[in-house]
Amino acid sequence: MENNSEKQLRGSGSREIRKCIRNYKKQMKSLEYSRLRSLVPSTASRPRVSKIEVIEEAIKYIAYLQDTLNARFEEDNTNEATQRTGNERRPRIVRQKRQRFASYMIKTQRNSLPARRKFSKQSNTETESQR
Repeated sequence: MENNSEKQLRGSGSREIRKCIRNYKKQMKSLEYSRLRSLVPSTASRPRVSKIEVIEEAIKYIAYLQDTLNARFEEDNTNEATQRTGNERRPRIVRQKRQRFASYMIKTQRNSLPARRKFSKQSNTETESQR
């Protein structure tokens, strides 16, 4: 039979293991949010973004990409119907892709909240010297 002290030792060890597992899961979630944030253009450039904002912006970006893809398929289908030769296809111009990406960024920046400004030492010293 086990003593109370042996049960306490076993209990504290499993408590430590659970704590380590919890911390590891927390770190992994944080890492995955930061990876997602870096993939979404509207959040990648901002210094601080909440997890909820990252998810919302990712959903908006996925919807935008899906709409763009659907429009491209519709465009290709109409072009194939009107083309004289069915096998020829014009290459996409890189500039058009850049313009589409830039227009997405403009749309998202209009609708998103501005990022928090960080206070620098220079701005703090200027306000103190003015007093």
